Amino acid sequence: MKKLDFFIIISIVLCFSSCGPSAKEKEEARIADSIRVADSLTMLQAESQRIADSITQAYSVTKNLDKPVNKSPSSYSQTAEEYYHSGNSKASMKDYKGAISDFDKSIEMNPNVSNVYYDRGVAKSLLYDLEGAISDFTSAIKIHPEDGGAYYRRGLCLILLGRKDEACSDFKKANLLGSDKADNAIIKFCQ
Repeated sequence: MKKLDFFIIISIVLCFSSCGPSAKEKEEARIADSIRVADSLTMLQAESQRIADSITQAYSVTKNLDKPVNKSPSSYSQTAEEYYHSGNSKASMKDYKGAISDFDKSIEMNPNVSNVYYDRGVAKSLLYDLEGAISDFTSAIKIHPEDGGAYYRRGLCLILLGRKDEACSDFKKANLLGSDKADNAIIKFCQ
């Protein structure tokens, strides 16, 4: 009887030790779980970006809905500020031509706002209209001569056109006015 008990105990121990997953199987399962988690995170990130894009788009459409409108829809016209914000929304969606059109309307209504010229200059530079961009940055500087960013951006356009001396002058002025990026431009282009 003792031999039979001993045999049963040994059989049970062997069964438990061989019935569970092997170390290799455990590692393969861990790797598969890691891949599933990574795939889930990638899908979550993509979905989060789609949601953020939808929110941005919805905001640009609905931002003025809470303002009272005292005009009939057929006679409603946007203000210079609304065209400016609309232009920035279009630029953020990479619709640079549409942004420039809205900035043009804003400038036509109020030609004394340096930010509109600056942002239109950025949009033009992204469409490689470097001369147009330089003109807009110059207008922004005339209105707000302490705008280091406008000097810096104009300098970048000048560099792209091969006008190094003018560009370096702008980078140095931008640096004096506190533009963070001007130091690197001076080192890269003006040494």
